[in-house]
Amino acid sequence: MGKKAKRRLKKTMSIRNTANRQSPSPIVEVSKDLMPQGGNEDRRLLTTMTKEIYMLARLHYDLLDSKKIHRVFLKLRCMQHDSFRDRWVWLYEAEAKRLKFKGTYKDIPIERRPIVLGAFFFRNKGEMVLDLNSFDRAIKAVVFFDKYLPRKAAKVKDITVLNKFHDGSKGFVPKHQDYFDKGLEEVIDPDGLINDLKMATSPIENPMEKVNAAYPRIMEEFQKSIPEVERMPIHFYEDGISSLKGRLSLREIIAMQHWQGNSDYSFNNVFEQILPLILPLSKPEE
Repeated sequence: MGKKAKRRLKKTMSIRNTANRQSPSPIVEVSKDLMPQGGNEDRRLLTTMTKEIYMLARLHYDLLDSKKIHRVFLKLRCMQHDSFRDRWVWLYEAEAKRLKFKGTYKDIPIERRPIVLGAFFFRNKGEMVLDLNSFDRAIKAVVFFDKYLPRKAAKVKDITVLNKFHDGSKGFVPKHQDYFDKGLEEVIDPDGLINDLKMATSPIENPMEKVNAAYPRIMEEFQKSIPEVERMPIHFYEDGISSLKGRLSLREIIAMQHWQGNSDYSFNNVFEQILPLILPLSKPEE
């Protein structure tokens, strides 16, 4: 038996014994940070061990070659197979240790290392999902795994998110299965809205008149309440990661306002605050 075959066999045996060495659990991977609440000081904002706000997210991948993905996971030292749950866990060590979160690696108690950053599940024949406990981890995961997973074997497609903060004082740590896969998610199609606006304004030639015609429809969308569970396309290969960062950042702002008691806060309120900062100031009349 050659050296490469021996190493592969050794790692395979190690994976089979994963459960005996470690049983990764997202339940022990949270902390509860105090946060001012406007009238309710008893609540504690649930956060992860790396100090991000605990917000559930799931990345959806088109799975094109599962055997190749398994081979990649075998080579990555930050990946470990959890046979009890039939999943591959992404650990905060080895290759992933270079990732920077709000909390540092040294902030994590030694007895809790390595923590689980996320978990891959192979679902039906053509899909793989990665469950994560924060929006920041989802953003970093898209970029991180694009470096290792061949696009001919798997391509990230959509993201499902829970637009909600959680109270850690109740002792309940929500899981992905509590909210996802229940038919509750609203599918967001930004391309559909853009196409509708193009069709509605196509007869109009003047650019400013086009904008004025589209404005009421845009504001109507912005004023809608944000769905608790959303699924939306990522468009990472076309737009890079900045588009996803922006969309998740807006949702985190809204979730923060809802957590603080402003339940009617919507995208419209966000843009009312942002637009004056990005639009050029009008010149005073002389």
